[in-house]
Order: sequence, then structure tokens, then C-alpha cells
Amino acid sequence: MEQKQKVKRDYAASEMLGSVLLISLVAIAVAIVLVVVVSQPIAEKVPNINPIITTYVESGQSYLNITHNGGDPLKETDSVIRNSDGVVSAGIWLQKANGEKIDWNGQTWTIGTSLLIPEGHTPSYPSMVAVVYKGGSSQRLLFAQGAVGEIKPVTTTTTQPVTTTTTQPVTTTTTQPVTSTPTPVITGGDVYLNTDKVGYIQAGGYMQFRVTGGNPSYILIGNKRITLNNGELVKLEIGSDGSGEIYMSSGMISTFQFNRVSLYINGQYAATGNINDIYVGNSDSFRSTMTLVAEDQTKWTDLKINGKSIIYGDWSDRIVCYNIGPDSTGILNLDTRSSTKGKVFFVGSATSVTY
Repeated sequence: MEQKQKVKRDYAASEMLGSVLLISLVAIAVAIVLVVVVSQPIAEKVPNINPIITTYVESGQSYLNITHNGGDPLKETDSVIRNSDGVVSAGIWLQKANGEKIDWNGQTWTIGTSLLIPEGHTPSYPSMVAVVYKGGSSQRLLFAQGAVGEIKPVTTTTTQPVTTTTTQPVTTTTTQPVTSTPTPVITGGDVYLNTDKVGYIQAGGYMQFRVTGGNPSYILIGNKRITLNNGELVKLEIGSDGSGEIYMSSGMISTFQFNRVSLYINGQYAATGNINDIYVGNSDSFRSTMTLVAEDQTKWTDLKINGKSIIYGDWSDRIVCYNIGPDSTGILNLDTRSSTKGKVFFVGSATSVTY
């Protein structure tokens, strides 16, 4: 009897010891997992920016303009800006939405504002621009894109950190984030496009100019006729309907017919509505972020750039012309109104064309 009780006591002690050991092992395992998790570095947040890059001339001065078209803010102290000559350390301006320019030093680049690089602050006119984030543990390339000069396809190797010792130009093919699949691209210049594809101007793009003559200049938006005075800076922003017409010749604007357009004068909102009539006798300081898209359909297409035939015949891929404006003769002739039936006609210029 006593022996049986001893066996039971030994069995109970063994069972208790096993439980203690099991709990200890679980506790050790949990501690190891916690140490591994806690010791991992916090993921670094790199800003994401969608830029629109254009060139324009104001009062005889050429500019490379980078507009913040969406994404995260970027501090000047967290950035390095490069062009084909290397790091640009001075002469950069931050232009607010109302047109006011302030020194870039100590400022923050936000949506709707622009960074301006005057030609006079670089030895040669920049053929590209690259913006690098340096706010984390290492430098990260946010984007690199050409404005003038040669533009080449970019592969995923360009997404590696860029150090301050790099002086080679970095270019990309579109305003979209760099992908691993290059898109055929041609540098900007005079463009002729006549296609049976469906096409449109992307919403949010705009053209801007300064009225310099031809009184009375005016614009009819909705049922409201607005006089445009000499010296006024006029901005016409495309709304959700990208079907319309533009005709401009040597600074004279006689046609701009789009629906749901927002009008700004000297940086101040003026009206929104359908533009049915416009006349501007003369203008300068033209600037554009308008993007012309001809959709991916197998349709007859005639595309020429700087007089060279690029496509003639049926073409299935999408064609995109970035930052369209007047060509070297001063002509901007655009018609996408009949594109719903399959017709786009464009004579003008673009900073780059993908196809």
C-alpha cells in the first residue's frame, strides 16, 4: 500500500516537473521571437512624388520646371537635386500656386508648387533632372526624368541609392515611377499626329500664358464673358472631359473649346464651366502640363517628330505626348472632339513622346 502511494507521488512530481519545463521552453521561445522582432529596424518611409517636368521662357530667361503633381511633401534639407552638370546647390526657386517665387533653401515642396532651375545658374542647359531623398539612412532616387536632350529607357537598376559622387545623367521615359519594362520614347520636339484612335487630354493638365496685346482679349466661359487685360497671367485647367479643340498661332489664341474647364487669372480662381469662345491677340510666357493620350487600339496612325516619320500605318500601342504646346513655328493645332468616333489630330510640340 505504501509502495503504491510512493509511485503515485513520484508520478505526480514527474508530471509537475514536465509542465514546468514545457512552460519554461515556451517562455524562452517567446522571448527569442520578441528579441528578433524588436531588433529589426523600423521600415524607412521614402517620399513618393509624381512630377511633371516642363521647360518655359519668362522675360527672356529659360527655366526647367518641376511641378509636384501628387504624393508626399519633400523638405529641401532632405533632398539632393541633380542635372546633367551634377548637384545643383544654388539658384533653385520654389514657385507657389499663386506664382510667387521664394528661395528653395529651408522650404518644403508640396502638391501644386514647382521647383525652378534657371538656365543662368548652370554651365549648360540641363537635359535632365534627378531628385534624391537623403533624409534616411541612405540616399534614395525618387525620380529622374529628361526635359530636353536625349531620353533613354530606364531599367530597375536606376532605383538603387544614388551617392553624391555620381555625375552621370539619369533619365527615364515617362513621368510615371520607373518600371522594369522600358517604353519606346522619343525626345521632345515638333510633333505631327493624325490617328483614328480614341484620344483625349488628361484631366488636371493645364496651359498658362500671359496676355501681351490684342485688346480686347476675352474668354467666354459658360454664359460669362471675362475681359483679359494686358499683363494678366491666365491658366486654363482641363476638367474631366478631355475632348476639345485648341488653335494658337504665334502667341495669338483663337480657339480653346473644352467642357468643365477651371479658369485662373493671376493665380486666383475665376470660374469653372464650358469654354465656348476665346480671343487673345498676343501672348507670351507659355507653359503647359497638358498630356495628349491616344489609346491602345489597332488603328491607322501617322506620327512624325521633328519631320521624321515614326509610325505610318496600323498601330496598336498607346501614344502619349507630354506637355504639349506650340511647335517651332508657333502653331498649336489640336482636335480631339471627334475622337469618340476615332480621330485625333495634333500639330505642335511635346517634351517627350511614348509609343
